Amino acid sequence: MLMNLLPGLRDLRAPLAAGYLWLTGLWVLLSDAVPSRSTATGVLAHAYALTAAVGRGAVLVAVSFLAYLIGAVLSVDSDGAVVHFLAFIFSRQAYSKASARPMASLAELKSYLASLAGQISPTVRKDIIDYVERLKRNAVITSGGTPRPNNTEISVIQQWNAGLHQPIFGLFNMVDSLYGWVISVWLALTETMLASINSEVRQLVTQLRVSSPALFDQYDRARGEAEFRISVAFPLTFVAGALAWKWTPLWLFLLPGVALITRSGLRRASEATDVVAQAALAGYVTPSGWPSPKSNPLTVARQALDDALGRDRLGISHLDLNVEKMQFIRKLLQAAPLEQPADAATAQTASQPKE
Repeated sequence: MLMNLLPGLRDLRAPLAAGYLWLTGLWVLLSDAVPSRSTATGVLAHAYALTAAVGRGAVLVAVSFLAYLIGAVLSVDSDGAVVHFLAFIFSRQAYSKASARPMASLAELKSYLASLAGQISPTVRKDIIDYVERLKRNAVITSGGTPRPNNTEISVIQQWNAGLHQPIFGLFNMVDSLYGWVISVWLALTETMLASINSEVRQLVTQLRVSSPALFDQYDRARGEAEFRISVAFPLTFVAGALAWKWTPLWLFLLPGVALITRSGLRRASEATDVVAQAALAGYVTPSGWPSPKSNPLTVARQALDDALGRDRLGISHLDLNVEKMQFIRKLLQAAPLEQPADAATAQTASQPKE
């Protein structure tokens, strides 16, 4: 019985606590302007008389209901725009899109993927990248789809196969590297996977409720904590400002504590999103754009190439030569049978680029 009530209590406490704090701030600001019971006239006199007639218990219920309404309107959703904005403000890895130049450095690439990941923690983000790495290594192709490949085409195939064994964050200069265009293909797939998690959290949570109630409860606990802490941070700021305005600016020393509460709430929101991302990696939920671990590696390679050719957000495929290479590999995959190389030695030989 209690376990069935817990989710409802989690949803109740954040708006109720936030509403009480908003009312406290209003009381601090308006207490001097509201006449006392002995001097009140008009509507206020009738309000005083009504509170005396119904008793303190009914007044407490009415104030609690009002606080809940205020909190429900002004509380923060852990998956909403406010939390995403705060995560961006507090993050030290926020990627600036002001520069149109290619991201040639490792730090820029990591910052870019961090901005796409949003609330996903660096640990789980690394798990997703490792997931792509495992898919990438098996996408070795041969020249079987091309009757008589010329030397240039053979070189492109060899670059592709050799690039599959390069770690995504192993190249410090993506633009000048021989395999940079191959890595950019798989970075495009990583970009799609990270973005889909953040944009589809609500739908994925609905799937998670059915597929794994235990993981859903873990998500719901983290979400409830995040919403509670962030929802009370805003009215606490309002109360501190009201106290500083009415009495002394020393009350502003409460603001660093409010910032700590906000950061703590963002961490809990990140943990909630991490649960969804880990559920996707384990196969409990299926975000759009995520390849299945059982998918044919060449099918996954096609998807990665489609993502890379469809947009140039990574700033690496800006060279026409690289686009031509991707289009050639995409054509080759389309013509080739979707089978993994049966001979590991063949894949190893194909991975060696010509000097």
